Amino acid sequence: MKSIKIILLVFISIFLINCQNEKSFTIDGKIKGNYKGYVYLKYNSNIDSVIVKNNQFNFKGSVLKPTTAYFYPESPSSNKMMGLASFMIENSKILAFLKYSEGDFREIGRAHV
Repeated sequence: MKSIKIILLVFISIFLINCQNEKSFTIDGKIKGNYKGYVYLKYNSNIDSVIVKNNQFNFKGSVLKPTTAYFYPESPSSNKMMGLASFMIENSKILAFLKYSEGDFREIGRAHV
């Protein structure tokens, strides 16, 4: 009986630790194509940017609930016409695969890990 309580306590502890890890998102992305510069992420009223190195990028943040997000090849406040990739963002690890061609981003794959 005592060992069952200990096992139950261990499982509850692991569950609570895992729940705490899901309070933020991480996006690890790769871009196919010759892209140099920044990639922009827009969700809700937030705009974030990171420099692309070796065709890879990484964003971290959090959302209150799953919501639509967009990758931009240039600043979202720009008046320039550009293609963008939309997806649903949630507090989890996300792998994003984009294709860049002539000022446009196209999503070619995504996975929530």
